[in-house]
Amino acid sequence: MNPDEYHTYCSNMDIQLNPPLADLADDAVAALKSIFDREAPTTAAAPGRVNLIGEHIDYCDGFVMPFAIDRYIVIAAATNDRAEARVSSNGEPTVSIALDSPATPGEPQWANYVRGVIRGFQDRGHTIPGFDASVVSSVPLGAGLSSSAALECSVATLLEGLLDTVLDTREKALLCQKAEHEFAGVPCGIMDQFASAFGQTNKLVLIDCQSGEPDLVPFENPDLTVLIANTKVHHELADGGYAARRKATEDGLAMLGKESWRDVTLAEVEEAWDRLGDPVNRRSRHVVGEIARTAAAAKAPCERSTAAPPPAAPPVPAPLGTTTGIQRGTGRTALRPSGPTCSSPAPNASTHATSAAGPAMVRASALG
Repeated sequence: MNPDEYHTYCSNMDIQLNPPLADLADDAVAALKSIFDREAPTTAAAPGRVNLIGEHIDYCDGFVMPFAIDRYIVIAAATNDRAEARVSSNGEPTVSIALDSPATPGEPQWANYVRGVIRGFQDRGHTIPGFDASVVSSVPLGAGLSSSAALECSVATLLEGLLDTVLDTREKALLCQKAEHEFAGVPCGIMDQFASAFGQTNKLVLIDCQSGEPDLVPFENPDLTVLIANTKVHHELADGGYAARRKATEDGLAMLGKESWRDVTLAEVEEAWDRLGDPVNRRSRHVVGEIARTAAAAKAPCERSTAAPPPAAPPVPAPLGTTTGIQRGTGRTALRPSGPTCSSPAPNASTHATSAAGPAMVRASALG
């Protein structure tokens, strides 16, 4: 099936193609013009993520190994000479956020991710200029691809551009995590924001959640392909289930009398099984086992096969002005949602899509 036939097929099936980052930026710039009648001096982007292994252990001093994907949230913005930020997203009513006082949570709830990041910059002594912004996204909401972290990191990158400053990558990720804690009410670990902020092309991000240090693991084995399916089951971190699971692990650690899950063995969990009770015992077993599995899995992508590598795929344009860019390597990832969101395979590479780089910020002159 050639690219034109594939696009026709997706159109007939009511499947949303995965637009290139440059096209998303164009859409954001056009929306800013349409809604606010403003040109866009600044455009920022940050990717979603998938976690390869290390589930529900980023808040347990464990190891996690996510990677950024080629689905993005993009924001186009211009200063407005007001003491407020006016933000529009995908046809939603425009939200106004006062900037002459510390930001606080409010309605609608999705804008709390924006408010929380603004507050993080305010707490660091920055006076944020008023701005108008338009948000567009190719990250499916509620699909487990961390659209919230992508929004937070794209807002943080945008504010860096508006303020002509650059935060340390780790500091920016932690600022975004705090925004989710305090403004969205989600006690998330560091994985989502670190994956979006540190992600690089053809690299997995191995994060030691005890030390808070990321390590980039090459993903270049030609024998490996990762398929990512959107099952259309809605995922909502703020619904209470996430907090309940986290509390169960905290209860388990306290009952075992240990300071960190890295100090707990499987034998100790099994010995205390009845005392821990359900579901704390099952959660505890998962944490100990998943920490060990993730540490072992970090070595696997580097173990190359002796088979000949596949033919090189055509180059993919780099994201807007970044030096890391999107490149197609011999390691392969594919985004294959089962519903109306589906990535478009590149010509001569119909079985795989690209991995992605972290947040990017450029001036309008770089958009071409």
